[in-house]
Amino acid sequence: AHWCAHPERPMKPRLCSTVPAVVAAALLSACALTPQPFTIPDGRYARKVEMNRYPVVITKIDGESNIQAAPLIAPGRHVLTLISLGPHLGPVRREETLTLDMKPCERYILAAQHPNAVSERFTPMVDEVLPEAGCKP
Repeated sequence: AHWCAHPERPMKPRLCSTVPAVVAAALLSACALTPQPFTIPDGRYARKVEMNRYPVVITKIDGESNIQAAPLIAPGRHVLTLISLGPHLGPVRREETLTLDMKPCERYILAAQHPNAVSERFTPMVDEVLPEAGCKP
């Protein structure tokens, strides 16, 4: 049965026809907000090949707060503020910045290289650069 025709929750016909249109418009506008071409800084390092190398959280992009693990951004020069998910001793994690000239249609896998297994100090770095499928240069 169609979701608009649910017997326990009858919807008014006008509302029933409006809901799919609103959802479709929201999805299309989200696509329009994605910059083309785009680049992706990604803090989800997972290779575990190098000792004392850990994933990072991207807390800011060009000084603006960020909550996404792998945000889509316009290519170009960006300053990324990172915290390491490696060892830390205090209640607050250390922040470091990394400035990158990011090329279109690439995913930058970011990591934190610590000098040893207990140090909070780290050097932010690009561990790997991968081509991004679905991006149009």
